[in-house]
Amino acid sequence: MVNSNLKNILVGCTVFGALLAFPAIGDDYPSKSNHGRFPLYDKFDKKRLDPKKWYGEQRATGGPGGLEILRRVNRKHQLSMRHRVSGGDQSDTGRHISRNRLLIAGDTPISGMQFDARVNHLKLSACPSPGASKAAAKSRGVLFLFNDGSSTGDNDARGDIGAVVEISRDTMSEAPRREYSVKGFLFRCESKGCGTSSIVDTVDLGTVRRREVASLGIEWQADINAVSFWKNDQELNLTYGFTPSGDPVLMNNRLEVRVEAANCTAGESFATMKTIFDNVEVKR
Repeated sequence: MVNSNLKNILVGCTVFGALLAFPAIGDDYPSKSNHGRFPLYDKFDKKRLDPKKWYGEQRATGGPGGLEILRRVNRKHQLSMRHRVSGGDQSDTGRHISRNRLLIAGDTPISGMQFDARVNHLKLSACPSPGASKAAAKSRGVLFLFNDGSSTGDNDARGDIGAVVEISRDTMSEAPRREYSVKGFLFRCESKGCGTSSIVDTVDLGTVRRREVASLGIEWQADINAVSFWKNDQELNLTYGFTPSGDPVLMNNRLEVRVEAANCTAGESFATMKTIFDNVEVKR
């Protein structure tokens, strides 16, 4: 017969073992549902970003660039990207948009990408003036897939077809404060440098909550004229009517944090976001 003291020890060990086996909600455990779908590109196991794999870029429109831009490998060997932008104070129309980009190096087309993403911080300030633009923050993966034949030659990206999968929130959202939308969409470049583009179609991949890790991805299914988008085990396809004529002109395949803030005379409008990325996989 097991004595009472030994019973207590065994129960304590069982409970402790269960705590080790099943991490608490909120711990840094990524979804494993799709890992290994593509070859691993980077799990950020070095102290610094590998310049042979990545290069950084900041783009801004509508006014000054972001007030804060940071991309680094943290102590847990994950990519941390943070960005903040403020709107102007001279009018109540228009907005400032700033993008913290980390681009995949090389000029070989990429047809698939998957990564883990976790939004650690997101804060938005709306402008109270009637008709003012909304503030928004987005963390995304972007691929340029093919050109539809509209390009006139080198450096003309008109007709480039690309895909985005993103986690986002804006000041018009009616969802709970720490809940963010996840969607995928196809876009078409309408200008030489793709400064102007149009959205072809969109899929809704549901939501994630702050600090929830999601496995997000994009894959071009050229044989069925479709692009797949997914969040964990949820996968949806978008079909298209374009005829690919060759590689995309732009190879701006990237991870990105994009923040948008309205111009506002009534007070500062701003958007700030910090996202952790990990386990980036790429299909060429």
